[in-house]
Amino acid sequence: MEINEQAARNGGSEDSGRTLPKVSVITPLFNKEPYVGDTVRSVLAQTLPDWELIVVDNGSTDRGADVVRQFADPRIRLVSSPRQGPGAARNFGLGLASGEWVLFLDADDLIAADYLQLTTTWGNRHEADLVVSRWCKFADDTGERSPEERPACEGKTPAELLDSAIAFTPWIVHAGVIKRTRLGPDLAWPEDMDRYLGEDTVFWFRLLCSQPRWVSRAAAGALYRWKVPNRRTQNHDAAKWFEGVHRGAVSNARFLEAMNRRLTPGQIENLMRLYEDLYRLARRMGNAEIAARSLALAQEWLAGCPASRTALKARRFFGIRLFNSLRQCVRSAA
Repeated sequence: MEINEQAARNGGSEDSGRTLPKVSVITPLFNKEPYVGDTVRSVLAQTLPDWELIVVDNGSTDRGADVVRQFADPRIRLVSSPRQGPGAARNFGLGLASGEWVLFLDADDLIAADYLQLTTTWGNRHEADLVVSRWCKFADDTGERSPEERPACEGKTPAELLDSAIAFTPWIVHAGVIKRTRLGPDLAWPEDMDRYLGEDTVFWFRLLCSQPRWVSRAAAGALYRWKVPNRRTQNHDAAKWFEGVHRGAVSNARFLEAMNRRLTPGQIENLMRLYEDLYRLARRMGNAEIAARSLALAQEWLAGCPASRTALKARRFFGIRLFNSLRQCVRSAA
């Protein structure tokens, strides 16, 4: 079922008497013609039949929308977003969603057949607002799967998770299934990040700051297509990656400031480690400018870390540049 912009503003569906779905799957679509059919089929294969799939086209120039139109299932809706960008598309779809739970599923990723059923059952059993699962990467060219990857919440307290989530994305987008009531105008995707990489770090951090009740599942039902040519999360460009994650980190720090909350020692340390990672990445890629900017920021955050953080003593003594050079020498000799 295709819905135009005016119908979307009026609530999205002409069938106002339909039964509300248990899960709203929201898929932003931008030039993913080779993959979106597989994504739709993975939703159609769900053992839980009570879902709606809202595919939000946001300026595609290929035939991806035509692929979606080939599926005649009335639970699938194709809409057009008036604003471009992944966050804008997700927010537009969220405004149409009517499910108890929401899953944001990118147009080149997949979910296992029992994913929606098991995650929502687990979430309701534990009266949770957010259910996070493990995931597997699979290669776009060979289909080969990686070992299971674990979300950052496993083995962490809520405070420890917030310490790391300010700087590092805690899990991939479709590893989290969220109660619809937790989302809204004050807690949506940050559209100001749509021009940059790593917008999901900002979204998940803001959600976690709202203190949802979360539970994790030790099962990999989310499947993440890896090495797609135009995937936003690949960090093969040091400058673009730096710009995105830097803006995300600044946005998260300012978000706390607006809430009159001070950075914790753990958050300061993780911000230092973020820029240290960017420094190493830029050096490997031979980008001296980004390496210098990352190093300066890493040193700045290191200076703000409490002196009691024993894990950072060597960095303070040698400096981050020399510390990393020495560490690389030790690893090379091992």
